[in-house]
Amino acid sequence: MLTKNILRYTILLPAIFLLQSCNSNNKKKIRWVEQPPTLKMLSHFKESTAFPVVIDSSFIANVSKGDSLGTKEIKKLAQKWFNDSLTEGHQYDLQDFYTIDSVKAKHVFEKWEKKLDIGMTNYANAYAVEKVTLADSTVMLVWALHLVSYPACPSSDITNIYFTFYKYNNTFGQTFLLGSILYGADAPMVGQTIISGTLVADGSLQMEERGIVKDFDSLTADLHHTHYEYLIKHDSIAFKNKMEYPIKHVKFTPLKDSVE
Repeated sequence: MLTKNILRYTILLPAIFLLQSCNSNNKKKIRWVEQPPTLKMLSHFKESTAFPVVIDSSFIANVSKGDSLGTKEIKKLAQKWFNDSLTEGHQYDLQDFYTIDSVKAKHVFEKWEKKLDIGMTNYANAYAVEKVTLADSTVMLVWALHLVSYPACPSSDITNIYFTFYKYNNTFGQTFLLGSILYGADAPMVGQTIISGTLVADGSLQMEERGIVKDFDSLTADLHHTHYEYLIKHDSIAFKNKMEYPIKHVKFTPLKDSVE
């Protein structure tokens, strides 16, 4: 009799434990932990460890493939600017972006756009591009701002590439330019400026600014070229050198759109 009771208890015990375990699991509640806002923003930037970091016209043309960023994210990134001639007036571009992002969020963009004058910005978007880890574990967040004016004359189309220092203690550092393309037109003048940047592993940043302004009345063009040098070290930026080359005055053929 005792043997039968032991056998019965041995058979029932796993079943009791299983039933209790199931009941216990049923009582558990799933708790979702929301990602902190800053980490969520960082997830939009693609990892990159490649040096040199080269920002040229081909790179700039593809930034719209990145995830879009809103006003909250850009205000975090653009807290501290490195003051330099290359970023003069860029605060106005940011204000245009904030305005357009706001009217879109309020679903009043079309009503707002009707009040614009010719030449005013009517399109703006910001993109997360990539994050580059520097030697001292500081992260360089690369992002872009694209603005287009109302389709009239004068008109403009601007894409600026910036970088912002970030440390994982949730500290955002200085922001500076890495590259840019600007197209502008105000008859009879048409212009284009390209700023390309190359950052190497030792922190040396070389910038080349090349521009052309064409006059379709005189069929002449002015060619500009300026070279800049900076040093990036310990999440700070230092200006080193600037060289302006003489302006070249040339003739061009409009049908071929080439400079002679």
